[in-house]
Amino acid sequence: MIRVNIGAMDGHSEINAITFHCADMERSIRFYRLLGGELVFGGSDAPFSTLRLGPDRRSPDRSRANFVNLQLIEGFEQPSGGWGRVIFHVPDPDEIHARALELGLRPEMAPSNAPWGERYFHLRDPDGHEISLARVLTPAEKRQHDRQDPQSPQAPVDAPVDPFADEPPSETATVRPGEELDWARIESYLRLALPADLEHSGPFAVQQFPNGAANLTYLIRFGETELVLRRPPFGTIAPGAHDMKREYKVLSRLWKYFDKAPRAYVLCDDHSIGGADFFVMERRRGEVIRGVLPSSMRDQPNVGKRLGLALVDAIAEFHLLDPEACGLSDLGKPEGFVERQVSGWKKRWDLVADPVHDEAMTDLHARLAASLPVSQRVSLVHNDLKLDNCMFAGGDPDTVVAFFDWDMTTVGDPLIDFGTLMNYWPDPSDSDDVKRSSHDGMTRMGLPSRAELAERYGLRTGLDVSSLAWYEAFAQWKTAVVVQQLHHRWKMGDSTDERMETIADTLPLLAATADELLGRLGR
Repeated sequence: MIRVNIGAMDGHSEINAITFHCADMERSIRFYRLLGGELVFGGSDAPFSTLRLGPDRRSPDRSRANFVNLQLIEGFEQPSGGWGRVIFHVPDPDEIHARALELGLRPEMAPSNAPWGERYFHLRDPDGHEISLARVLTPAEKRQHDRQDPQSPQAPVDAPVDPFADEPPSETATVRPGEELDWARIESYLRLALPADLEHSGPFAVQQFPNGAANLTYLIRFGETELVLRRPPFGTIAPGAHDMKREYKVLSRLWKYFDKAPRAYVLCDDHSIGGADFFVMERRRGEVIRGVLPSSMRDQPNVGKRLGLALVDAIAEFHLLDPEACGLSDLGKPEGFVERQVSGWKKRWDLVADPVHDEAMTDLHARLAASLPVSQRVSLVHNDLKLDNCMFAGGDPDTVVAFFDWDMTTVGDPLIDFGTLMNYWPDPSDSDDVKRSSHDGMTRMGLPSRAELAERYGLRTGLDVSSLAWYEAFAQWKTAVVVQQLHHRWKMGDSTDERMETIADTLPLLAATADELLGRLGR
């Protein structure tokens, strides 16, 4: 076992340090050489050696030192003795992690906060030995951790997320307990089923995309080739929900006509392999915004406004596609679409209804059903468009490169989609008890107002957005059903995601907002 601590060296806060604790000093040197280092003097049998990573960029204050001191300390952290310590001084501690990934070392766990203020990585070295890398949290990460840990003595009361300083959540993580699949069977199946022109002969590895709330989404690696596997959550599934066949159908065709649709490669409906229908698609690279801006965008002018307008432009481009030309006109029946949406989500509510909120939710359904708007055009409808279901080009807030979560895509009224976006969009006019955002931090990001987005969307599509309040009310009510579904799945033991324990706490506010919006329309 090798443990690596990455952070400031004790007594020298200006120096980034990486500490190896290992039973075999020679293995430490060998691993460091794999990362691109060289032995400058000394050796594994010497009490003190120096290694170097890349050109020597040392400065007088040593803040850019990139040399490595290797020191054998008998008995270090081990009563039985024989353990050694290697300190790596590098300009960027995360460079070690990045180089390890480039070498194909298998990730076991992506960065995650630990209560003692470190961030962990787990890899396996070429000999199969586990390597754990831990980096001391940055001040921004520490603030975020303190907010998440109410027991922390440094935890401020209701500390707001700072979208320009806090650390964005990691995109990948180790697979959550209880959400493991039969990876050996899946690997064997995919090696045969993936297209021959897609390189997939390399070693197989799996991580999870942990930030979604419903469908299970995994990062699959075959050597350098990265793919995404999606399947429904465990437990009872609402009728028509989490439809992997539908998502595969959409993404196996739409990528040819819409460059923001990832390409799907394989659909498996043999439940003996993945436990349910699943499909595999390409992995897109970029930035997903979840209330905290990536470092590549933080210094750009008007970044929040640019993100919002770029998203609306991409949505408008999607809604202007011809479903028939894309080979997707058979996804649904446009006639009666909005009516079926209202009645269908009422059926889903009835399956998981909380008696405390049933009367209010049923009343909202009746009012929505009695005031259906007239659809203006037939479009492809994604059904879950929001800021964190899209990806921007790295460092470019003006360019959307992907939309995700296509399992509810159909054909119908595009304003259903736009109402969903408004449901998750904060506005300067919102009161303190109104929370129209999918993530904390969005309210302080400088995003355009809902009125600005609606105006932009109307200009781009030519649609009349004067009745948008009804679509917003429907989206609020529908989201109330969704959070109750997610909480119900957790309550039944079908989900191990701890976020789902309290996710339905937002239901009363969602219902109240839907009530206010319908009241504004006199309905």
